[in-house]
Amino acid sequence: MAAALTLERVEQCLQQGKAEAQRLGVQAAIVVVDAAGRRMGALHFADALWVAPQIAQANKHRQGGVLHAGTQRQ
Repeated sequence: MAAALTLERVEQCLQQGKAEAQRLGVQAAIVVVDAAGRRMGALHFADALWVAPQIAQANKHRQGGVLHAGTQRQ
């Protein structure tokens, strides 16, 4: 069973995504969605494409929500 998606967990996921994007040197949008694909939190780098959050949310919903598979990284 997946970990509860608490505010603290959403913040942790966003911070991990931010750190990874910075490590890779990319401008990114990071979106955390629940199992139903609803946006729970998001970060958008200043120079990321303006559509990046929508793309990130759509991709995560397709990968995780539809397949019921998380992309957890602890």
